[in-house]
Parts: sequence; C-alpha cells; structure tokens
Amino acid sequence: MVETVKLSKTVVLKSRPLTRTKIKIIENTIGVYKEILTNALDFGLKNNTKGHIKIRKGIYEEIKNKYPKLPTHYIYTASQDASTRIKSFISIKKRGRAYTKIPKIKRASLWLDDILFNYKDFKTNIEKLFSMDKKGKRTVHLRLSTPNGRIVIPLKPHKLFFKLINEGWKIKAGFKLILNKVDGTVKVLIPLEKEITINDNYKAVYALDFNLDNITYGNFENIEMIKTNLGKLTEKYSNIAIKIQEKFSFKGIHKQEKPLKRKGIILLKKFGRRLKNIREDMLKKLANNIAKELKENKAVLIIEDLSSYFNQNIAKNSFKNLKHKLHNISAKKFLNYLKNKCLEFGVKVVEVNPSYTSILCPNCGNRLSQLYKLSDEEALPSRLMYCFDCGFYAG
Repeated sequence: MVETVKLSKTVVLKSRPLTRTKIKIIENTIGVYKEILTNALDFGLKNNTKGHIKIRKGIYEEIKNKYPKLPTHYIYTASQDASTRIKSFISIKKRGRAYTKIPKIKRASLWLDDILFNYKDFKTNIEKLFSMDKKGKRTVHLRLSTPNGRIVIPLKPHKLFFKLINEGWKIKAGFKLILNKVDGTVKVLIPLEKEITINDNYKAVYALDFNLDNITYGNFENIEMIKTNLGKLTEKYSNIAIKIQEKFSFKGIHKQEKPLKRKGIILLKKFGRRLKNIREDMLKKLANNIAKELKENKAVLIIEDLSSYFNQNIAKNSFKNLKHKLHNISAKKFLNYLKNKCLEFGVKVVEVNPSYTSILCPNCGNRLSQLYKLSDEEALPSRLMYCFDCGFYAG
C-alpha cells in the first residue's frame, strides 16, 4: 500500500540593505497593517466572531475610506491574521494559560497573499527573478505592492533554498515580511510544500527512546545508543544562569519588575541563546542521520506520541532538578524533527501511546519491578528493572 503525505517547511531569505525611502515605505505599510489588525481583532471580539470573511466584511468600508490608496488585499490578510490570533487565544484560554483578557499585538509581520507580490513568477518561473552581480552572487527580486506603489526588494538566496527547489519543493502563497530597522533589511518567510510517497513495504522495525543523556534506537538484532549529554549541558547552563543572577541582582530587593541589572539580563539572554543553538543544532543533525539510516535499512520507525502538554506535565512527582532537565532537553521537539525527516525520506512513522512503555517487559508484556528505591536522581542511570514472570532484566 502506497501512502502520499504533504509536507511543509519555511525558508527565511534576508534582503540586501535597502534605501531609506524603501525602509520608510515598508515601515508605513506595516504601521497601517497593524492598525487594520487592531480593528479586525476588536471587531471579532466585540461581535463574537472568529471567521476571517465576517471580520473582513465588518471592517472593509471603514479601512477603505480611511486609506483609499491601500491595496485591498492587505485588509484580507489582516483579517486572516486576526482570525488566527483569536482562535489561538481562545485555545490558550481554555487551557488556562492566557495572561490577558483579550489578545494583544506584540509583534506583527506583514502577511502577503498571492496578489500583493509577484507570486506567479516565484511559483512558475523563479529563474526569471534572478540577477547576477559582478561577484557572481545571485539576487531574487520580490515586487511588493504598497500604498506608494510597487517597490522591488532584492533578496539573498542561500544554498538551502536552491537545494530545496532542486529537490522538488514547491513555493506556496502566504509569504510573511519582517522589517529590521537596525541594519536596514527585511526578512521574508517563504512557505514550501512537497508531496512525499511513503511505501509500506518495509523490511525492519525500529523503535526509538529519547532519554536524558542519550538516544537509544534499533531492533531486536541491533541496538545503538548515542550519547547526547543534554541533561549535563542543561545543568551546566543552569548553574551559569544562577551565578549571573547572584552577581547582578539588586541586593535586598526581591519584589520588582526587573530584579536584574541590565548587564545581567544581557548575559542571561546570551547564554540562553547559546544553549538553544547548541541543542537545536545537535538534535537536527541526529534526526537527519537516524532518518538516513532508517531509509537505507528500509525500516519503519516507532516513537512515542507525546501530548502537547508534555513539558507542563513532565515528571510531576520526580526530583526537582530532574524536572528542570527533562523540561529543557526538548524531547517533543526532537521527535517532531525526526518525524518530519523520516517522512521527507519516505520512511513510515508509527506513534504509540507512551504510557507504561518504560515499565512493561518487552519480552512477555508483564510489569517490570524496580529492585530498590532511588534515593536521588544520580541513581537513575544505574537502576535495575526486573521481570518476575520471564526473568528479563534491564539496567
């Protein structure tokens, strides 16, 4: 049986430095877009509607009268943006995780549909958009509609962009544009889509378990363990953060909005980004390597189906330090990376309920027993699980 799956991913292209005039035009367009988005949110909340068509009809005349030169499709995309934000807010509120009564706009990227830029050229004839400079570097030209007319934004395509296009990924509508006034550039988020054929004629079954400091995967014939040391890495950066907080805190003042000095906040952000980059780089490379191996072995992969509340519910009755480590090793993120990579390579992925998978005997299916009580989290790697029915044990 052959199964077809649609995969999607987003590529970010950065522009070359823009002129002051173009930056001012884009800044004004984003300002108007934010105003439309605010009106759309207010209308949706007051009228208890979350459909983008009803929101658009409700605000269209007012916005068009106020900004007659504004391209109409900005009202369409702002209405879709507002609809998405309202639905997301309602979902968060139901889970009890909303900290405000109504959704607030902190950041707004410019949503572009297929009319607001030269989408047809991107989709059908992207080579037409390329130009070459004296150094042999390529540039892609995006023609953006604004209240001041069309402006051309030169984008710098990278190797990954060309690689994905050559591999058969198709460009979709729904670009997003983000302005960076500091260096005078914009970022354009380009959505891609590809149809993947997954074959059920596999020759091996592999299971994978994501642990605190290692990833274990394989079948009954061969089991491999890759040491990640993510738990130790998290502990290291956690200790660094504690030292920064101790050094740069305001002595004797505990209840205030900004308990750290400016330098302390900068250092916390710096080391937080560094930990995130190290972790994500490692997990993406591991996911890619494991997926390639599964493709070569013509195997199907079995992984745990972790819930969307995994990080909130993890290790509730466990040790405090262990909770912190498990929360920060990005187990769900890695499994998503791996699942997407496997599907990209045509490898079938089966997700199973993770409940009791660590305490059931893989040999006979009965419950495993822990031979001694753990005194602290340091004893976790050496704990011994034993099956009194068939004699199987694992440590």
